[in-house]
Amino acid sequence: MSIKKLVLFIFTLVCLPVNANVINHYKSKTFIAQSVKVLSPSLLEIHAHLTQDPTNISKLYIRTDGLIYDEGDQEKCDEDILSRNCKRLMDAINLATVQFRLGDNIGNSVFTGVVYVDGVNLRHTMLREGWYKFDYKKSRSHYDIILQKEAECRRKGIWSHVIYAPTDLRCQ
Repeated sequence: MSIKKLVLFIFTLVCLPVNANVINHYKSKTFIAQSVKVLSPSLLEIHAHLTQDPTNISKLYIRTDGLIYDEGDQEKCDEDILSRNCKRLMDAINLATVQFRLGDNIGNSVFTGVVYVDGVNLRHTMLREGWYKFDYKKSRSHYDIILQKEAECRRKGIWSHVIYAPTDLRCQ
């Protein structure tokens, strides 16, 4: 009985680094999505070829981080009743070339990652169009801060109702 446990322990030790190397191998590449479905504004279901085998299609879930989503944005995008946030994201992705890079594995086939729509970072598009606010707790990216400031000054998206006093020099 103890020999079985020893063999299982050794097998686990050998397989763990291999699995970590496989995940790191995928993190270093950009993949083209075959199909994309918006599950919620923060979560996309992506079908893609992760290997050279064209018959092997993997299903992954990519969570876009670095944005502050409203409570309603965490709800599932229902195809019958689409929220404004789900619809605009679907419109941005529809008929576009979608690429992605995997980040950390945060669950069962769920990864953080970067999604590119026609070569442009989706998170940057969401900030530039004023769909969401930048989450300062997640990152201190100067580029994201500038994108949010531009959307705010141009009164785009969620910033459309913001009114500054004439003496306020933030947007000058």
